[in-house]
Order: sequence, then C-alpha cells, then structure tokens
Amino acid sequence: EHIQKESASPSPRVSIFLAMRCAYILLLGLGCSEAFMPLSGGAVPAVRQGRSAAQLAKPARRRCAVARLGMQQYDEGSKGDEGRQQAQAKEKQTEVQAELQLRDKFRRSWNTRFSGTGRGWQRPVAEDVLAQAGCPPVLKDLLPQFGTDEEILESRAKVALLQLSLDAAVADERYSDAAQLRDEMRKVGRVDPLAVYADLQQQNADIKEEGGGSTMAAAQLRAAAVQVSKYLPQYQLAGKWRGHYGRSGWENVEIRYEGDTLIATKMTGESNVPKGAVTFKADVSSKGILGLVGGEPKHPSEKIRGVLEANLDGMVSFGGEGQVAAAKFSNAMFVPGQLLMFREGFFGFLWLPLGSLIMFEYIGDRPELSDEDGEV
Repeated sequence: EHIQKESASPSPRVSIFLAMRCAYILLLGLGCSEAFMPLSGGAVPAVRQGRSAAQLAKPARRRCAVARLGMQQYDEGSKGDEGRQQAQAKEKQTEVQAELQLRDKFRRSWNTRFSGTGRGWQRPVAEDVLAQAGCPPVLKDLLPQFGTDEEILESRAKVALLQLSLDAAVADERYSDAAQLRDEMRKVGRVDPLAVYADLQQQNADIKEEGGGSTMAAAQLRAAAVQVSKYLPQYQLAGKWRGHYGRSGWENVEIRYEGDTLIATKMTGESNVPKGAVTFKADVSSKGILGLVGGEPKHPSEKIRGVLEANLDGMVSFGGEGQVAAAKFSNAMFVPGQLLMFREGFFGFLWLPLGSLIMFEYIGDRPELSDEDGEV
C-alpha cells in the first residue's frame, strides 16, 4: 500500500523535471531551444560551437518569410475572390438587363396587337355616381375609399394571407381571433371594389335568409352592388366578341351574365361545338378569382398564364370551364379553364387540358370578320 501511494504521487522534483522536458520538446519543435536553459542546467551562451548570432537567427527569418509568403498568398486569394464576385455581379446585371429588354419588347408587341380591341371600359368617377338621383346612401362611405389598380392588387394579396390565418384560427377554435381577422379583412378590402361587392352581396343574402328580401334595406343593398360592379371590368364584358379557334378560324361569341357567372355562347359554330352552344363560362366573383401562378403552377398549361403575369401589369384570372366535343358535337364535356382579364378591357380564355389560349376582341355592332383579318 505504501508503494502504491508513492508511485501515485510523484515528487515535486520529478514533476518539475517532466514539465521542463515537455516545455523543451515544445520549444525545440518551434526552433527556439537555443535561447533557453538545457535540462542539465547551466547557462547557454548566445554563441556555441562556432555558431554566430546571425546563424541562430536564420530559422526565425525563415519562419517570418514563410509567414509573409502565406499572407501574400492570402491577399492574392482574397483579390481573386473579389474579382470573381465582381464578374458574377456583372454577369447578373447583364442577365437582368436582357430580361428587361425582352419584357419591354413583349409589351410593345402585345400593345401593338391588342391595343383598341377591348370594350373601352373606363372606371366610373365616384362624384358622378354619388350625384345620381336615388344613389344608395351606403355608397357615400364606400366609393371614395376605392384604391388604384396597384393598391387593389396589394389589398388582395394581404386579404389572401389573412384568410390563411382565419382558416387556422377557425380550425383551432380560436373564435375571438377569427372575429378580429374578419374585421381586419373587411378593413383591408375597403380599397377593392370586388371585396366590397362581395360584402354587399353577403349582406343582401343574410337579409334574404331572415325573410326580409323585399325590404327597403335589401333593395338599397342590391342597388349599391350594381353600382359597385361598374368598377369591375369583368362585369362589363356583355356583348359580341370574336376569337380565333385554330383550324376553325374566327368565331363570334356573345357574353352574358347569370348572377356572377360569365357565359359565352357561340354565335357562329363549327362541327365540334355548334352555333348556340356555350363555349366557356367563368365565375367572376371574389370566390372565382385566382392567385398568381408563381414558380410552381398547379397545371402545366398555367405556365402560359405565368408568362403573361410576369410581363403584363394588372391581369386578373378567374376559374371557369371550357366546352370541348368530338365531331358533330358528340362526347361534349366541360373541362377546367381560366378566364384571363386584362387591364385594357379585353380577355382570353385558357383551356387547361388542351393548353390552348384564345384571345377575344370586342366587335360590338361591327359586321362579322373573316379569316383574312389575321390570326390572334
């Protein structure tokens, strides 16, 4: 037991010796042993065995030179990284400029082709509407709050985010939060005529459900909704239009409405979908409005809409259905489609399964046009 204790606790002299030896080995590796005491004791002169102070300093100078070379290589590497970053930034700028030029070219070609082909819709002036006899009093607070096209698009984006929060609150049974979110959505939507139109319709539906559909309040709500709809171009498309149906050539359609559903009926037909048949329909209410395509379209054909959204401002899309059929109107069916409404007052319809977009231009009371007028 005494021997084990002795071996477990080395003497102070041994500990000092081990510490000095470790320090010496470390310093020897660094090339600095000549300036320190040897383990055997005694002073070591600056010059020993014929070696001069200059010779002793050579290792230190070599280490300094290596350090300077490393710093120089680091600086050169940093400069190289900086140069590569500048080249990448310049390349990115060139790509952005090329994209902007392509977008500008697309817009010019688009405007050249479709300028003046729309309904010529213009947004009503609030003062003129309010000055009309019998104007519903509720409009005095609503019309002055309508925003610009940019403000309306921003409002719709905010309402979409709030709707997601509202759905989550209802799912979690946080009804007080849901009520606050509804109030916030109504507040944000005040600048959007479509949101106001939907709110007026909902109020009218609530009154009708309570049995007061024939009251003065319900009549004023309906009249107010009609006036607000005049601020929405998708409700101003009634009339005659024409579009190029590929190999079938130009065909005329007539637009009408059943509530919030836009219905296009063929005035001229062909062997597949004849005259008098519905060619497409769309829900142009706030429930039918579609969000932006973004980077991941739900359907491959939506890439067409994505290109238009990226290059044109103010385009609004609505969900709908387009009719397709085999020869002699056999196997007729409605397939998913989308109504694309453009700021200039014209529209197109996209048949998703076919990947076919037909643009329509307003003809009003003009005579029917032939294929010689050119293809859209």
